[in-house]
Amino acid sequence: MKVRLSLTALLLFVLFALELPAQNEIDALRFSSSSPVGTARALGAGGAFSAVGADFSAASLNPAGLALYRRNDLMFTPTLRVNNTQTDYVGRTSNTSASRFGISNFGYVYAGKVAKWNPTTRRRDYVDRGLKSYSFSFGFNQTNNFRRNINANAFNPENSITDYFAEQAQGSFSADLPNQLSLAGLAWNAYAIDSSGFDGNYIGSAQGGNINQRADIFERGRANDWTIGLAGNVSDIFYIGGGIGIHGLRYEYSLDYREEDLLDVHNTWSNDSVPFSSLRMTDGFTTRGSGLNLKIGMILRPVDFFRVGISFTSPTWYSLTDNYTTDISGFLDGDATVYESVEPLTGVYSYNLATPYRVTAGAMLLLGKLMFISADFEYIDYTTARFSSEAGPGNPFFYDFQTENNNINQFFTSAYNLRLGTELRLGRGRLRAGYANYGAVLRDEYLSYVDYANGTLAQLPSNRHIFTGGLGYKSRSFYIDVAYVRDVNADRRLLYTLQDATAFSPELVNRNTGTNLYMTIGFTF
Repeated sequence: MKVRLSLTALLLFVLFALELPAQNEIDALRFSSSSPVGTARALGAGGAFSAVGADFSAASLNPAGLALYRRNDLMFTPTLRVNNTQTDYVGRTSNTSASRFGISNFGYVYAGKVAKWNPTTRRRDYVDRGLKSYSFSFGFNQTNNFRRNINANAFNPENSITDYFAEQAQGSFSADLPNQLSLAGLAWNAYAIDSSGFDGNYIGSAQGGNINQRADIFERGRANDWTIGLAGNVSDIFYIGGGIGIHGLRYEYSLDYREEDLLDVHNTWSNDSVPFSSLRMTDGFTTRGSGLNLKIGMILRPVDFFRVGISFTSPTWYSLTDNYTTDISGFLDGDATVYESVEPLTGVYSYNLATPYRVTAGAMLLLGKLMFISADFEYIDYTTARFSSEAGPGNPFFYDFQTENNNINQFFTSAYNLRLGTELRLGRGRLRAGYANYGAVLRDEYLSYVDYANGTLAQLPSNRHIFTGGLGYKSRSFYIDVAYVRDVNADRRLLYTLQDATAFSPELVNRNTGTNLYMTIGFTF
């Protein structure tokens, strides 16, 4: 199996040897993270809808909110997403963007009233106390979208990825490398490494750097929460609900990485082991799978103008499968031949992941029929995420994930998320605004990095900031809402890392800005 090394950064990537599994704490973070979810109405108000109810976002936030429905509802939400990424790499800045149109939300809610036989009137009358009404829901909310492009293009005077390849080959006999299904074998066949001094010792073909490096990264995919919910209204005071979430997940990653000896410092046999000109490495993997979680929540309305709610979402228990492929091609000075292995390194690996549980508390204050103000507070303990093997002990594919789970405990922390929102009623029109602050996931000591351009120690922004606004129109049988969501966050990625702890590790610092437009069209009946 291929591996991606566990490192002390928010998001890291590189290729590693076959002997360990491909999954690490970075996958746990990627598949555990989420964004404000729901309809354009909820998103326009910052996603702070866990105590508001009567909106399909309740199916994922607090299923008790479904009990506030009085009529049936059918809706869907087309979405346009644009993600811009500014990447700083070895003192040089690049900008990229990725866009996507799709459906981020679809739902149906059936609202029914409870009736009992009245012997006096000899008919069934709706009850006015106890369980008065109930709701059933089905649909999905998109909890994450992974679409992003990253570009890094800079001159590295410190080292080369071929130095990393050489470390992977150390101790192997050169006669074995051509047929070895490993990163070292790919590098050997591509003339990216050569033996030095004695068999079993290797150096990179661009040893010491002074080469141009370019990395183009493409990420795609999404996570959808398909929900089935049931909720009840007790005396218009207490609302309770529960649901089952069936998660579908797809994540695609591709890397096109190139190194080129632009200054011709590695172009002769006398300077290095081979007259290195350039290399190209392509890497890709796809993660697909499904998961299951449970949700339960309640809302209390002691007075008409105030509601408070709390909900619990269990871990999502995923069953996932990775399909991956890696290849390296090498080019020598004055040689038109493309040097590479007969076939790329490929493989499939299945495993399990349990994401953290979530606890959400919310409140809503109604100011007559003019407006409401809402707030959500969410607690997520990311240290509780856990990998496990689908294969049992004794199976050749069994792996205990002890290192990865220990790293989750070491690097991650508990996150506290705050969402605030408001909605102003203007006749049939609606005006909304909101803000969300998603707390740091990494411990403070893992947020520092070296600013290469200035040669100083810098700190990665720890929190994620989301600014929202929206408009809406509502009639008795139809409504339409639009929302604007601006998502600002940052992350780091190591391109590769060498065994020498003092060696320079080229790092990408990404500042991401997501601009998302949502439009929900709904029908009530």
